[in-house]
Amino acid sequence: MLVREAGYQRISLKFLEELDKRLRDVGIDTFPELTDPDNDRTTRIYFFDCKKQAQGFQQPRQLFAEEKLCELLDRVRDGVTADIKELTDAIDKAAEAKNGWLMERLKKTRTTVERRQLLGFLANRNILPKYGFPVDTVELRTVHCADRSGAKLELDRDLSLAIYEYAPGNEVVAGGKVFTSRGLHRMPGRELEEFQYRICPGCKRFQTSRVLDSGEPCPGCGDGFGTIRKYLIPEFGFVADSQVHDVGTAPPERRWFGASYVVDVGDEINTQVLRAPSGVEVAARAGKRATMAVISEGAGGGFRVCPWCGWADVFGRSKVPLKHERPATGQECTGPLSVFALGHRYQTDIAEFTFKDTRFLGISEESWLSTLYALLGGASEALEISRDDIDGALAWNSDGLRSIVLFDTVPGGAGAAMKIAESVELVLKAALDRVNSCDCGPETSCYGCLRSYRNGRYHDKLSRAGALQVLESLGIDGLRSGMSDEWGVVLDLAPDRLEALLAELATQGLPEPEVGVEMGEYYWPVEAVWLQQKVVVVDGDDDERDASLAAGGFTVLRLGAADADRLAVLLTV
Repeated sequence: MLVREAGYQRISLKFLEELDKRLRDVGIDTFPELTDPDNDRTTRIYFFDCKKQAQGFQQPRQLFAEEKLCELLDRVRDGVTADIKELTDAIDKAAEAKNGWLMERLKKTRTTVERRQLLGFLANRNILPKYGFPVDTVELRTVHCADRSGAKLELDRDLSLAIYEYAPGNEVVAGGKVFTSRGLHRMPGRELEEFQYRICPGCKRFQTSRVLDSGEPCPGCGDGFGTIRKYLIPEFGFVADSQVHDVGTAPPERRWFGASYVVDVGDEINTQVLRAPSGVEVAARAGKRATMAVISEGAGGGFRVCPWCGWADVFGRSKVPLKHERPATGQECTGPLSVFALGHRYQTDIAEFTFKDTRFLGISEESWLSTLYALLGGASEALEISRDDIDGALAWNSDGLRSIVLFDTVPGGAGAAMKIAESVELVLKAALDRVNSCDCGPETSCYGCLRSYRNGRYHDKLSRAGALQVLESLGIDGLRSGMSDEWGVVLDLAPDRLEALLAELATQGLPEPEVGVEMGEYYWPVEAVWLQQKVVVVDGDDDERDASLAAGGFTVLRLGAADADRLAVLLTV
C-alpha cells in the first residue's frame, strides 16, 4: 500500500512529537491531514506516503484545525447536495414533459453522482492528498481485442491526459501493436455526467455549468457568449476498437485540440508583489482549491457519441453513420449520435500573475498567450520543475484585469505553483532569458522557446515578440543580461538547478567555475568548482564525499545552502 493509516490516539503533544522524530529517523515523513471525525482534539489520523518519500519529495506538514476541516467538508457537501437537487429538479421536469428517455438518463446520472467513491472524490476536491490515492485514473480497455496482447495490457492514464490521449479516433502504441480508441465505456445503471460550456468570442472568458442561461451576456465585456457546447466526463474510461494493427512507419494518429480553463481561482494563501524598475506592479497570488476544467475537442468540433453503447468518433471526419458497431462486442447498434467534447474538472494549487498598469490594457490575446508559455518555460528551468507537472491558462482576476494562471497538473496540487508564486522575480527573469536567447525569428516561435506538444492549437499565435512586449516593459534584466561570453558558456553547461545561482555570481564579476566535473580519489561528481579558490558546490547529502573533498583542502557547500553572498565572500578572499 502507498498509504498506511496509523491507528494511534495522540494523547499528548509530547508523545506526538516523539513518534514523529522516530519516524523521521528511519526516513518516513508524517503528514497529519485529517482530524478525528468526532472532533476530538487529542486524536489525529496520520497518512504515511512511502512512495512519495522514496522519490525524495517533501510535503509540508499541514495541520487542519477542526473548524477549518469542517468548513471544507461542509463546502464539498453543499456542492454535492446542490448537484443532486439540480438533477432531481431536471428529472421532475422531464417527467412532467413525459420524456421518459431523458428522465431515465438523468436518473442514471444522479446515481453516478451519489455512488462515486468517497476517497477519490475527497482527493479530487483537495481534502485528501491526491498522491496517496488512485483517483482520476481511467483505462483504455483492450481485453476484448482480436490480438492476444490486448488481454495482457493495462493502459491507465490520469483523466486530464486520457481525454486527449485516449480520445475516440486516437491511436495508441502498446505491446508492439497499434490500438485505436473507439468509444467511451458505459456502466450498467449509471450515466456519464454532462455539462455545458461556452467561451466569449471577445474576451475569451470561460463559463461552465450543468445548465447555462443562453441569454446571459458575458460578465467581462458585456457581449453575447454565442454558442453553448456540451461535454461529458468519461470517468468510466475508454474502449478500444477490436481490430488491432501492427506498428508501421507512419506515426500514430493523435489529436490534441483543447485547452485548460480556470473555473474558479480558489482560496488565497498569500500574494507576492514585485515592483519592477519600470514602475509596473506584478502580483503573484498563491491559491489553493482552484477549480480547473480541461476540455478535449477532437479536431475542434468535438465527438459524435452514442448514448446507448458508447461508440464515438471525431466530429466532421466523415458523414453521420446510420449505424455502428458496439466497441466491446462488435454487435450492430443504431443508437442516436450527439456531439460532445470530453472534459474533466478538478481542484489544484495555482499561481496567478497580474500585471497592474494601464499599458497592459491593450495587449493582444496572442501576446498574453506567448507570455504565458514563456513563464511556464522559465519556471520549469529556474525552479527545476518538470514541464509535465505544471501548465497554464489565461483568466481574469477579481478586478477585471487579464491574469496568467500557472497551476499544478496534479489534482490537489504538489507544491509547484506555490513555489512559483514565491519566486516571481526569478521566474520573470528566466522567462525573459528564454525568449531573448532563442534563435528563431521574433515574429514566430519554436519548441526551444514557447511551443510544446500540448499547446499545438496555439502555435500560429505564439511569438517571441509577443512575450517580449510584456516582459521587456517591466524593465528587468534577464539572468544572463550583461554576462560575459565565458560565463555564458558556463551557464550553457550548468544544470538547471545551478543556473540561477551562477547567474547571480556572474553579475558580480566573479570568476567562472568548472561545472559538471569529477574530483578526488573516488571521482566524486560535483556541480561546480573554483580550483584556485578551493571552493566546491555539491548536490545532495553525502558525508563521505564531503569529508573527502574537505580533506583535500576544499570548502564544500551543498547546493541548498550555497547562496550567492556566501560564495562571493569565499571567492574574493
